[in-house]
Formats: sequence, C-alpha cells, structure tokens
Amino acid sequence: MEGLFRRVQGVMRVPRLAGAMAAVANAWFVVLWTASDAHEPGIPAYTSVPLGLLLLAAAASTIGLYAFGAAVNDVLDEKRDSAMAGRLRPGRPASAPSEFAIVIIAAALLVAVGGATVFGGHSVLLTLLVAGAVLLFNFAGRFVPGVGMMLLGLVYAGHMLIPNPELRFVWPVWLVMTHALAASCVAHVIGRRVPRLTVRAAIFAVLSWIAWSAALIALGWWRSAEGPALGPVDPTTLARHVWASWVSPWGAIWAGLAAAAFVVVLTTKVRLASSSARADEKTRRYGALWLPLYGMAWLWGAGHTPGAVLIAVLAVASLAAVSLTRELSTLAEHPVGYRR
Repeated sequence: MEGLFRRVQGVMRVPRLAGAMAAVANAWFVVLWTASDAHEPGIPAYTSVPLGLLLLAAAASTIGLYAFGAAVNDVLDEKRDSAMAGRLRPGRPASAPSEFAIVIIAAALLVAVGGATVFGGHSVLLTLLVAGAVLLFNFAGRFVPGVGMMLLGLVYAGHMLIPNPELRFVWPVWLVMTHALAASCVAHVIGRRVPRLTVRAAIFAVLSWIAWSAALIALGWWRSAEGPALGPVDPTTLARHVWASWVSPWGAIWAGLAAAAFVVVLTTKVRLASSSARADEKTRRYGALWLPLYGMAWLWGAGHTPGAVLIAVLAVASLAAVSLTRELSTLAEHPVGYRR
C-alpha cells in the first residue's frame, strides 16, 4: 500500500493537479461564454457540435497540454539529476529518457491536438504554439525567472483561447494571464528559489506583461465591433471600445472582488506557513485553485447563471481532488503503522 501511495504521489502532485483543473476551468469558461453570448462570433463548431462535446474537447485539449508539460518537465529533471550524479561519480553513464516517458509525451500532445481539432484549424495551430511555449518554459524559462513568469502567464492565456481563438471579450484572458504571472512571482520570491529574482529580471517581467497586455487589449478593441449579432455594418463607421459595450460591468466587479479575496487569503496562508517551501507550495496551490472563481464571477456578472453554476461545481471538485491528493501525499510521507 505504501508503494502505491508513493506512485500516486509522484504522478499526481498537488500543484500539478490544481493547475490542470484550473486550465480546464479556464477553457470551459470560454466555451460557456461563447455559447451563451450572441455577441461572440465563435466558430462553426458552436453551431454544429453539442455543448457537452465542446466541453469534453476543451478538457482534452487543456489536460493533454498540461500532461505534456509535466512529462517534459520530469524528463528534463531526470536528465539534469543524472548529469549531476555523473559529475559526482565520473564514468557513470547518463541515463536516457525511458520509453514510457516518451510515449506519455507523444500521447499527451496527440490528445491535446485531437481535442483542439473539434474547434478547427486555428485552434490546432494555437495548441501547437502553446506546446512550443511549454517547451521553451521547461528548457529555458525555469532558469530565467523573468522569462519563465511571462511564459507561464502566456501558456494559461493560450489554454483559454484554444476553444475560441476569435474571442472578442478578452478581459477574462488578461486577468488570468496577470494572475498567473503575479502568483508565479510571489511563489518564486517567498520560496527562495534559485536563480533568485533580480531587479533586472523583475523589470523584464513587468515590461513583458505591459507589452502583452497592450497587445491583448488592442486585439479586444479591434474585435469589439465585429460579430454576427451586430448585423451588416459599414467598416468605416464601426465604433470600437476597450470595454465591450454589451458586457455588464458587474462581471468585472465580481472578478475584482475575487482577486481582492485571493490577496487576503494568500497573505493569511503564507503567514501561517511553517517554512518557505510550504509558503511556495501554498501560493502555487491557491493561485491555481482561485482561477475557476474568476470564470464563475464573469459568467455570474453577465447573467449566464447555468455556466456560472457549472464552473462552481468544477471549482468544488478541484478543491476536493486536491484535498484527497494531499491526504495521499501525507500517507506516503508518513505511513500509518501499528505501534508495538
């Protein structure tokens, strides 16, 4: 039984599980938002494919990408550990990635692309671009903090856009990107990770965030006057807006309250953490678990109650799954035994 717990712990790490569930929630938000709002142009799949299948395809795409990144991360960590062991013991051959690891990487990428196929060619292309960003993050971003933080935010944003690359209302995507970057920065600092976050790296991360934010908001501004709900119009007289005129501000209000609550909760949890490593783990865990709340807030504020309820159910399921995984991890580290 102890061996089983240890294998489960290795595969289903708490931060990974929370991140995967958060990615699914982000993708589901876009599916539900597009299907519920007539102002979103969507893609042909939204008129020909049942909503349940769209949600399943979005989950497959995001989970596939997340498993792809986790498997690549494990292979690179194993190679680095082997190289370090070789330096300590000269003459020891470096280990090669196992066939099982290679199969997992290939299968995960195939699942991600297969899920994106339901949404069309642009979604498949975006999936491959996100996979490329995941590779870049694992090969270089983890060791260059400023670059890694920005890449992580872009990966989460890319997960959201795969179900609808033509999304017009992009502020939820911007919020998730910003949240992921900020949580990554806080975790890196309080976890005292190496390499340390220098002033130069922090400035680069902030400038990159400003540049990508401007690009995303400009895209939303350009698309704000497009869509089938507006009917035929003269392109020269289109009125574009930074904030889509058909979206209620209540969504932003609820999402802002959720962000403020995250700051309060995280501050409390970090203060109570017994070590910097625990504070790091809590930041990553709560940072991921909080993302479904943003989707729920946007949908609730816009009056899309069924979608908000579905995201809320997914958020509760994520919390339950993470809690169960934590218990399994605790049992693996401190197995229950009989006293003699």
